[in-house]
Formats: sequence, structure tokens, C-alpha cells
Amino acid sequence: MILVALLLLFVTTNIHGDTGWKAVEERGVFIDVDLENSPLEIKTNSTLGSGDEIKIKFIGDQGDEDHAAGLVIRFGRSLSYRPWRCFESETNNKDFPVVPPSETEKIWKIQRISAEIRLVIHCNKVEVLNVVLSEETCDTSDWNSARWEKTVTKIRFGESDTASDFYRSSPTLGWKKVIKDVYIDFDMERTPLEIKTGTGNKLRVGFRNNQAVEDFAGYVVIVFPYPPKYQLGGCNEFQTLPATLPTETNTVWRITLSRTSGGRRVVIQCNDVELVNVVVSETTCNETNWSTIWKKDVTGIFFNALDTASDQYRFVPVCPELNVPDAIVTPSGGAIENDIVTVTCLSPHMNQFVDKEVTCQSTGWVAASGTLPKCITEDI
Repeated sequence: MILVALLLLFVTTNIHGDTGWKAVEERGVFIDVDLENSPLEIKTNSTLGSGDEIKIKFIGDQGDEDHAAGLVIRFGRSLSYRPWRCFESETNNKDFPVVPPSETEKIWKIQRISAEIRLVIHCNKVEVLNVVLSEETCDTSDWNSARWEKTVTKIRFGESDTASDFYRSSPTLGWKKVIKDVYIDFDMERTPLEIKTGTGNKLRVGFRNNQAVEDFAGYVVIVFPYPPKYQLGGCNEFQTLPATLPTETNTVWRITLSRTSGGRRVVIQCNDVELVNVVVSETTCNETNWSTIWKKDVTGIFFNALDTASDQYRFVPVCPELNVPDAIVTPSGGAIENDIVTVTCLSPHMNQFVDKEVTCQSTGWVAASGTLPKCITEDI
């Protein structure tokens, strides 16, 4: 009797999870990012030997001229990279230590960790570079660690960038440090926002329809002195919270936006206690232009400079971690809507099959076939 892994019951999904992609239409334009917590993803369609390049300039938190180094990825005879002022020549790239996947369409994920000057690059989910930049790894006498140690709050694509087609911030589920007045891609229709607060007395998070400051889509303010109050900016004035605040020292706020037939519903919770549940409408708002503000789609958030309490924020997982016996699921952990995971059976007999994907939807994990994947062994 021989046990053989026969079948992974699943049909490959056609969903590509393209939510949040923006076209790189104009080079040299500043774009708000948070590379420490939300890696930058870039989609390319260039081929080897084309000479096309991804060119990114990093900008620090002291203004548009606060140069914080940069990165070049070149499609030459091989795929190579060049961190700003790390290699001896500005035209001297190095091949990636791990060869990137061969597919023409590539999604590059770039993360920069300033504290240790670490640069991490993935290509189509394969880690192709993970290096700490230093005098040991950079061979130029012009190496300048001060530039790389800066916190990056913006990027811009170089005027001679010929490879970058689309970009987006890669959503991560872990807690992220709050940086004030920086636009963060965040689809509030897909997933609630959670915020950890510290010793300050005011939480203030704004919503936008896109990165433009004037495309204001409302905001939430909560002040903690007793009696605690809240305000839905663009809808009403401050009102007393209708429920008692939890007394725990560690405080996590959850803000959920959803659409109803009567208008947008706003739910505010603190440590799982519901404090506010209101539909923004003409009966609940006293501001005359409430409808032009709160009816917009929310595509991003920002923490206002007047916010003194918010320390960290995160996306709230919609789907729990997917566990498939006798299989590896990547990436592991929870997911938000439209995220995709790959399920690969552990048995070497499954190598003849392609990796299978499952998509996180509002109802949970969904497979295109309607049946979640299983790694099955049968007697033959």
C-alpha cells in the first residue's frame, strides 16, 4: 500500500488583488509614503536587456528638499540594483544576490528600515535583497549614512524612470508608528482602523478621497478630559460620548466606516466597548455641506498635527490565519479584504502542481472553485 499525495482541490483564481494601484503618470511628483511600516510596491512590465530603470528618490520628514537617499533597479543583461552613494560608481550596479523571478510582469516590494539602514526588496513575493547598508557593504568613499538614517515620509519617481508603471503602499497588518500629516493609503470600506493611544488627550484622524489636501472626506476627533467628547468633522460640533469610557490603561480605539441606505455609518469602539454608532445624514449633522464631505469614498487617512494621543495604528484583519493541514500558507497571519495567500502542499509529490491561491473577502476566505484547498492522501 502506497500513500501518494494525489490532488490539491482548487482551481486557480483569476483575482489579482489590484486594489490600490495608482498609475505612475508624472515623474518628479512627491508622494506620501511610510516605508518603515507599509512597504512600497511597484509594478513593472520591462524586459531584460531593455535598459529600463526604476528610479526612486527618498524624502525625509523635514520638507521636500530633505534628501534621504535613493534607489535604482536596472533591467540590463541581468537585473541589478544600486542604492544611492553606496557603490563606487553611480553607474555601477550589482546583481541581486537572489535572481528575481522570470515573469515579465513584476511586482517589486521595497522596504527601508532607517534605524539599522536595512534595505529589503521582494520581487513577485521572492526576497531578492536583504542588506544592511554600511561602510562594510558599500564600497564608495562617498558613503553617507546620515542620509539613509532619516525617516522617509515621501518618495518621487525620477524623471528618467522608464520602468515604473504603477505603485501602491503594501498593506501590513502589524502595528505601525503614527506619523503626523502624512497621507496613508487605507480603504476604510474594506477594513476598520485601530489606533493605540498614549498619554495625550486628543485623537484626531482625517479621511481623504485621494492624496489632495482639499479632497477632504471628514474626520473623527475624540478628546479625553471628562466628560469625554467626540466630533465628526464636517458633520457636527463636539458631543458628549453616549457611553462610559473603559478604565484600562492600554487603550485601543476602533473606527469603522460602512455604507447604508440612509448614509455612511460611523462606529467608534474603545477596548471593544461601543461608544458611538451613528449614520451621518441630514438628521444627525448640523453642518450645511455635510453631504459633499461624508458621501465621498475614503481611500486614505492622515493623523492631524493636533493629535496628541495616537501612538500606533493598524489595519484590522478581516480573515483569520488560514490553516491547511500538510501545507504551507504564505504569507502567514491574518489578512484584509482582497489579500491573496498561496497554499502549497508539503509532499514532494505535489511539485507537479502550480501553487494555489485563496482570496480574503468580506465573508472570509474564498476559493474560485468554492472549496478551500486541501492536501489529500489516498490509497492506490
